[in-house]
Amino acid sequence: MRSRAVRWTVFALLVGIGIGTAAFIWINEQRRAALNVHERGVGARVEGLIATARDIAAYQAAYVALAQPLPPSLDRVAANLQTLAGNVSALASIVRSTEAMATATLIADNVRSLADADRTIRENLRAGETLMASDLIFGEARHTIDSIVVSLRELEDVESSWTSTDLQFLDRQAWTTLVGAAALWLLGLIVLLPIPVVVKAASAPAVDSAGTPTETANASPQPEANEASLRIVPEPAAAWSSRVAAETAAGASAASVSSSMDLAAAADVCTAISRVTSVAALTEVLGHAAAVLDASGVIVWMGAGEELFPATAFGYDPRVVNRLGPIARFSDNATANAWRMGQVRTVAGDSTTNGAIVAPMFGPDACIGVLAAEVRHGREADPATQAVTTMIAAQLASAVIAWPAPSSAETKAG
Repeated sequence: MRSRAVRWTVFALLVGIGIGTAAFIWINEQRRAALNVHERGVGARVEGLIATARDIAAYQAAYVALAQPLPPSLDRVAANLQTLAGNVSALASIVRSTEAMATATLIADNVRSLADADRTIRENLRAGETLMASDLIFGEARHTIDSIVVSLRELEDVESSWTSTDLQFLDRQAWTTLVGAAALWLLGLIVLLPIPVVVKAASAPAVDSAGTPTETANASPQPEANEASLRIVPEPAAAWSSRVAAETAAGASAASVSSSMDLAAAADVCTAISRVTSVAALTEVLGHAAAVLDASGVIVWMGAGEELFPATAFGYDPRVVNRLGPIARFSDNATANAWRMGQVRTVAGDSTTNGAIVAPMFGPDACIGVLAAEVRHGREADPATQAVTTMIAAQLASAVIAWPAPSSAETKAG
């Protein structure tokens, strides 16, 4: 038998190994949590910077939009440029990879270039050179903003890759430590296991000539076989009376949508659109259109260059509409597709979200924008609702306030 002192020493070592391993794993998890927080923080800052850059693009486009007051847009762009510069500096101070730091420096240079371009645009506006201002807005300034957005995405990817590498290193450390601790514990348990007692077999009894066992006079009782040696016997598994494998049937048939439309109300909306003389009146008419279409909200998007901008809306918080960025012509969404193809597009809703119908608005020879309606109760699949949406969009096309001319590459009305 091993001495009691040796067994206690091994036991103390195993406890120490367990405590040390637990402490290391806890510290490792804290480092992992810090890296994850860092990655989420960089991602949130990047998204905020992208939103600010797109906000600048939208308000710069409003510089040359007719019937739009200029001072609010000028003030908003100036404030956003200052915010953009400050947040880029803050982002550069927290990134850790060398590539991300270099990208942050490039973004800061682009922000300064954007500020210089905006000053030139303002000088042209003060001099009455609206065309030159428009060229700068949709040319140099827009390219600079696009470059800023692309660089921000690259920075996020580079920093995320750096974080992933560190997380993998921490994972390797944790697994190495756990395997080493498990091996030491296995050796320690082997040392602590009791040594089985070896029992000598009793000598066979003597037999007489008839084959009957005989006992000697000195025979002493033999010890019983020792069954105290280590024997691990698994307990039987608990019996299960039955196993329930019931899955609920998904996809209950949706309630059919009534295709009835109030055509008289739709005609009243078209008549009211033809009599619109102000943006406020147009917004009120959009509210009547939303009621006819059973829509929670509608937005009129107008084309300018290669992008769509929200011109007016009903049913949404103005702050939400103000933050809507431009939609590029070749974006993969229903709004851009309806503008590009000159055809009605729909987005299917479900039990938790509304659907949408997007109808093109045609000028004399091209699609100049779209009417997007967020409809309820599955109306996006109703042909009558789609047709009325197209009628209202066609009437809006003849009444909307003038907008910068769309690109010559736009799809002709067919």
